Order: sequence, then structure tokens, then C-alpha cells
Amino acid sequence: KRQLKDLEKADLDLLYAVSRTPEREVFARFSHSYRTEKMFMVARTSAVHSPAVSVSLRRWLVTPNDAGREKILGLIQGYYYGDALSSIIADPAIKSHLLDVRVNQQLQELLLNNRIDGYMVEASVAHAQLQANGPQLQLLAIEEHQPEPMFLMFSKRVPASIVQRFNTAIDQHLAVPIRPALKS
Repeated sequence: KRQLKDLEKADLDLLYAVSRTPEREVFARFSHSYRTEKMFMVARTSAVHSPAVSVSLRRWLVTPNDAGREKILGLIQGYYYGDALSSIIADPAIKSHLLDVRVNQQLQELLLNNRIDGYMVEASVAHAQLQANGPQLQLLAIEEHQPEPMFLMFSKRVPASIVQRFNTAIDQHLAVPIRPALKS
């Protein structure tokens, strides 16, 4: 959230991997989309429930945890989770299930220390965290979230011509077909 404020004040020129919203368009310029991102839930591997590959966030939140208590979902303050997930977490009936933190790194620590039952994070980050923590964590695709386009977000201080140069580079990069990896 602080980075958004810095960009809005033109103390910062560029943020990457952001969602484009009408509120942000007021104070920023956006590149073309350069990738899509899917949100995942990172949760402890349950001893009670069979492993899942996807979950409804709304149903997950109202299902008791392994200790029979209300589940708690960790969120990053001011983070935009997309329209579908934002409408769920804005529901007053869900508020008691949420714990806001200031930075992403706190979420994994809270989860591993049983202070929260899960948190949402981008696929690329989620996969890295799963590799680092092995079988004690599981990744769950969130059914309500569809992959979203990601953009570079520029301060309005950055000239439109610079943004256009980035757009040209993005378009050229996306036009190159992805080659399969060589097998050894």
C-alpha cells in the first residue's frame, strides 16, 4: 500500500505485477498486460481432510479448522486480491475470519506457527514457498478467482513515450513463441 502511495506522489516511478483498476488509473499509467496471475491459498497440510487441489474461499472460511475452531485467513493490508475475492473478504459475515498483516513475509510465519489457517498469494510465490517448506504446506487453487492480467504501473510523471517503449517491448516479447525445454 505504501508503494502505491509513493507512486501516486511520484516518489516512485514504476511498480510491476499489479492489477489495473479504475481507482489506480486516476494517478497512474499502465503498460500492456505482460502475463496473467492466479491466486492460490497456502494452507497447512491437514491431518483431517484429504488433500485438495482447489477450494471455494467462502466455503473454506466457514469450515472449522482441524481443532474445531473458526478458520483465520491472513491478508496483506491494502493488497488488491481481484474483484471476486475482494467481494468475499468484504462480506461483514467473514470479517471475524480475517487477520491483516503489513508484509507478505509475516503470513508464512503465522501459518507455520498455527496463528492463521491459510493465506492467499500469487501462484509464482506460492510454488516457491511450497518448495521451501515441503509437505507441511499445501497449495489450493481458489475456485472464485480467475487468472488476471498483470501490468506495469507507472507514475504519471513518467512520459507516455516511455510507457509506449515498454509496450513495444512487451508486445515483441509476447509475439515470440515459447520453445519447449531441451531434454538431457
